[in-house]
Amino acid sequence: MSYLEDIKKLKEELNIIKSKLDDLELRQNRFINNHAIIEKEDFSNLEIKHQENGQILFHYKNCSFLEEENSELHKGLLNGSLNYIVLNKLPNSLTWQHRYSISHKSLSPTEAAIILNFTINNK
Repeated sequence: MSYLEDIKKLKEELNIIKSKLDDLELRQNRFINNHAIIEKEDFSNLEIKHQENGQILFHYKNCSFLEEENSELHKGLLNGSLNYIVLNKLPNSLTWQHRYSISHKSLSPTEAAIILNFTINNK
């Protein structure tokens, strides 16, 4: 292999690494301005802590949020059509069922799209 071919190959590899680094930096900054963004590939890290009376308590990293069964978000998780979830940090944690703490609220798809778009454009 010639030096020019080696240089070309190394530049291509460097561009791939830079792209991966950009993706990692974006993920690192997913907790911005009291919002947490959960991407589809991280849905496996969502944990159902409790389910009762048509309500589901989800936990993700340091966030807990309550969602109604059959809500748009819940249906999207079940059928795989959801690409991301955006959570808004509550000013004060709430207690649910006298034993569970709720720290975040899920945003509607429209609100989530606005926050996600703002986050990407202001990176």
